[in-house]
Amino acid sequence: MAAGVPRHLRGEPRLLIDTGFRGADVDCGSAGSYAIDGVTLINIDGGGTECTATVDGLVMHATTNYLRCYVEIPHLSATSAFAIAMVIEPLSITHQYGLIETSLAQASAATDTQYDLRCSLRKNTSTNHRLFVGARGSSSFSMAYKGDNPAYQDASLPSRLQIQYYGHARTGQMKVGTGTDIPTYQSVSAAANMEALVQAGSGTTAGSTLPYYRYFRFGCKGYHASGEAQIRIRSLRVWGLGGLA
Repeated sequence: MAAGVPRHLRGEPRLLIDTGFRGADVDCGSAGSYAIDGVTLINIDGGGTECTATVDGLVMHATTNYLRCYVEIPHLSATSAFAIAMVIEPLSITHQYGLIETSLAQASAATDTQYDLRCSLRKNTSTNHRLFVGARGSSSFSMAYKGDNPAYQDASLPSRLQIQYYGHARTGQMKVGTGTDIPTYQSVSAAANMEALVQAGSGTTAGSTLPYYRYFRFGCKGYHASGEAQIRIRSLRVWGLGGLA
């Protein structure tokens, strides 16, 4: 094929987002829009203890409620395949049921839509953390733990986590690994029992419209007044393949 043809038209993935959410201590704690490190960051909830863009990434700190942000993914269409890799430092999850949550959504803000995909790391006892994955049904998310022998069976998580989504339409593969580098396309190696395949919907469904995943949400949640969750987002990369605008 001719030399000047863009890589994504030659069947190669196109890097759509590459950010570390770095800023000079920019306070993003109120619900609203912030221009941070080449992307528009939207704080959905506000009200967290902290949401600050620092030189080392985005610090998010929640107690009673969710603290969630999202970015819009450019150029994707309903027929695109996608790959998403996020590097997170779990600074503190102090209570059972505290979690780190990511989701691939079709609508902005906090609106959930049928076939949305979700991948979370949840502290389900005082001594272990488990992969918690699922998809949105007609009225709610159907979530399930992956594996009965989680990789992280102590009170502390690794210093860094890599969370990867890869898929198309109603199917997503999720992985959580412990590499410390910024991932390249589909480079994340899953830790033990930290990999799952989620297929949104089962059997034949009415209609022919494919889900159009346009937004990537991420955040954390503590547990009532007795616990907290604090994370630092180090990196987010998103690739698209096929059907790109």
